[in-house]
Amino acid sequence: MAGFKLPLFAFFYRSPELYFPGEWNELAKTAVLWLAAGKFMPIFSLLFGIGLALQEKRAIAKGRAFGPFISWRMGLLVAAGVMHGILLWPGDILALYGLLGLLSPLLIKRRVLTLVRLAIAICLISIALCVSLTVSYFSQPQVANDVRSAVDQWVLAYQNASLPYLVALRIQEWKFVWVSTWFSDLSHASLFFVLGLALGKSTKLEAWLSPGFRVGRLFIFSIVLAAGVGLAAVKWAYGQPGEGLVPNLSAYLGGLIGSWILSWGYIAGFARLYHRYSGSWIVQGFASVGRLSLTNYLLQSVIANLLFIPFGFGLYGRVPFSEGLALSVVIFLLQMIFSRWWLASHQSGPAEYLWRMLSYPR
Repeated sequence: MAGFKLPLFAFFYRSPELYFPGEWNELAKTAVLWLAAGKFMPIFSLLFGIGLALQEKRAIAKGRAFGPFISWRMGLLVAAGVMHGILLWPGDILALYGLLGLLSPLLIKRRVLTLVRLAIAICLISIALCVSLTVSYFSQPQVANDVRSAVDQWVLAYQNASLPYLVALRIQEWKFVWVSTWFSDLSHASLFFVLGLALGKSTKLEAWLSPGFRVGRLFIFSIVLAAGVGLAAVKWAYGQPGEGLVPNLSAYLGGLIGSWILSWGYIAGFARLYHRYSGSWIVQGFASVGRLSLTNYLLQSVIANLLFIPFGFGLYGRVPFSEGLALSVVIFLLQMIFSRWWLASHQSGPAEYLWRMLSYPR
């Protein structure tokens, strides 16, 4: 939502509060950064890795070659992500998942222990990159002023863009996202993707997700630990450059590690919720949205574009952080209702159906 209503780099470079100050906006921004931003990509990446590992097991059982099939499928995902990033949402994640998926035929041949070691290596590399990038960023004291000036120009351009110019702006913003967030997105996604492959290959996955496993303890421990680390990181990291390298370096590291911990807490919490209240309306609502995950992901982009681009309601650069958060909640609740209604008469969503048709051309 932050990237739909303002330039994405305004969010990454900690300047949306310059546009919309105030206690409610500060509270909404802190809640999003603390509890949501960067916390769900690891969950999807974990599920993505598990899913590919299970597909590989099924292919072997049926005597089919896994590599050619998954390469075709992941190539389609990369293409879909590029089109989505250019036309609808510069912060697209589908292309990154597709690139990771292209590596799966190679990675999935490794032993579980080898994949775990690879995940540990990714952790260490991510931390090292975090340190080096933070040192580089905070050696530039004029960044804040430059970003504010750039945000002003981008907002004005988006508010008055023609359709060809709008696409040109999207391409530029999409390129920026791939360069500037490659580290953060790749560290979250690749770490949990590799762990997902390991879990999918392991025989202990079903036991770990069973009602007998005490995921409640893991949930409570992760939430409490991540709450302290994550909140401290958010309150420190989103000050202006020049406050000191050591506090900001600690904040970025805390944000990175806190996101990993909180993601595990959410996984355990959702597993606990499912086992305890599988028949409840809230769990069924989440499940319905999940079955239409690709449709809902793309639909969010369509809805947000209608709200913010000049050819829709033209709200770009005019929606405060708190109102954007409220909009996000409303959109998701409507998608829960839509998903349950759609699945009452269909087996899958329209995007899922098209995806399956392209994946299995024969």
